[in-house]
Amino acid sequence: MRDKLSMEGFQVSVTFRAVDLARLIAKIAYGYGLITFGPSLIDKAYVRPAILNQIDEVGRWVGRIGQQPPPKTTNIHELNASVENGEVYVRVRLFANYQTPEYTVVVGRAP
Repeated sequence: MRDKLSMEGFQVSVTFRAVDLARLIAKIAYGYGLITFGPSLIDKAYVRPAILNQIDEVGRWVGRIGQQPPPKTTNIHELNASVENGEVYVRVRLFANYQTPEYTVVVGRAP
């Protein structure tokens, strides 16, 4: 029976839209912004309608700055929140230990 079920290998193919990745990054950044700055950020968040799929503008708030790969790290994920010119920025880097890109999200106005 084992000979009948043997195989040479297999292949998996996954297709996703870039907007879905951007929306995921926005959700993570929004959540981290809420943890960092508190619930008063909810009404001032630019990304909230895009996260809820009410508008198709997630690319307006999520992007990359620069082309250089970030430095190596041993952290699995990295998040950093700051306020610049009255706006909340969250930098998100998933699987950072594999030298993945860092995304910058303009979450909203600072509370």
